Amino acid sequence: MRGSRGQSRLPIIYALFVHAALVALLTVSVSWQHEASKPEPMIEVVTVTETQYEAQRQFLEEAAQKERDARAREIADAARQVEEKQQQVKAMERAAARRQENLTDLEQQTQAAQQALNDAEQRQEALAEQAKAQESRARAAQEAAREAVQQAQAQAAAAQAQAELAEQKQQAMEQTLREQEQTQAEKAQELAERQKQIETAEKAQRERERKAAQEKAALAAKRQQIAKEQELIQQLIVKRKNAAEAAKKAAAQAKLEQQKLAKNKAREERKRKMLAAIKAEQDKLRKASQQQLDNARAKYHARIYRRVRNAWNQPAGMTSKLTAVVGITQAINGTVKNAEIVRGSGNALFDRSVLQAVRRASPLPLPKDPDVFNKRFDFEFGG
Repeated sequence: MRGSRGQSRLPIIYALFVHAALVALLTVSVSWQHEASKPEPMIEVVTVTETQYEAQRQFLEEAAQKERDARAREIADAARQVEEKQQQVKAMERAAARRQENLTDLEQQTQAAQQALNDAEQRQEALAEQAKAQESRARAAQEAAREAVQQAQAQAAAAQAQAELAEQKQQAMEQTLREQEQTQAEKAQELAERQKQIETAEKAQRERERKAAQEKAALAAKRQQIAKEQELIQQLIVKRKNAAEAAKKAAAQAKLEQQKLAKNKAREERKRKMLAAIKAEQDKLRKASQQQLDNARAKYHARIYRRVRNAWNQPAGMTSKLTAVVGITQAINGTVKNAEIVRGSGNALFDRSVLQAVRRASPLPLPKDPDVFNKRFDFEFGG
């Protein structure tokens, strides 16, 4: 669950990072410089290229693609494992068909597992609600970043207004200069003796006008540059919007893949628990069946021993306790078809008496359980 929370936070962190980078790209620094002879303000606009943003976006897209490929491989491996386990389940179900009457407890366990599955699905729905809340917080962060962009645009508009104000001041200055020229023309006749001084003043005035024209041209060029930079800002805003939409689609796709992976994992966990329960029950049944088979075989051999014991004639003069192992081959009805000494007692007379007793005991008793019956088995007899 901790890993899934980390993955659900990735789209939020990515969106915050993208918006922070865009705000940095749209940061505008405006400075004013004042001079005694040049009262017009100078505007400097500094922009930042989108190289870092493009590099970061490409890195995140490659990481997301690698993660999707890894998840696809995990899903394919999980599907293959599920198919193999399904084949094993089918084989075990065929083997357990003969013991169906003992599987009532297993059905109850399966119902309990289904209840546990329902509880897990409810917990998954709760996690989905948490993911929706996180997505709402991400949208709030995107809205805050959008407001920051709008604020930067407002600052650019203020800079444009200041530039227009500077142009108005320039026009007012030009108007003042024209009025001064008119006044000087009216006083030209009265100030003939100061003509030389006036000519010098006019020359200086023309020089000032020339500089003013140059400054006006420079200001026009600066306004043109500001217009180009504003156009670049608009292009960056469009790119940011496209990148945000792409990130949103990638986040939705990643969320969908995560939900599919969680469902596959839950399904695999249910099957694993079911297989474990079936295996445990089968082991229990196999042990119980083996114990019953061993008990039945022991009782069956005891009956054979009593039959052979009753048919055995102890050889005369035998005093020591002897033991011999006889290999017996019998028909389906218990008739002894062959009897031979597998491990002798060391006394040939005793071994012959045991073989004779086995033949006299034919047909041997049959077991109640057909699984206990063996056509060929070894029988130990002690005198």
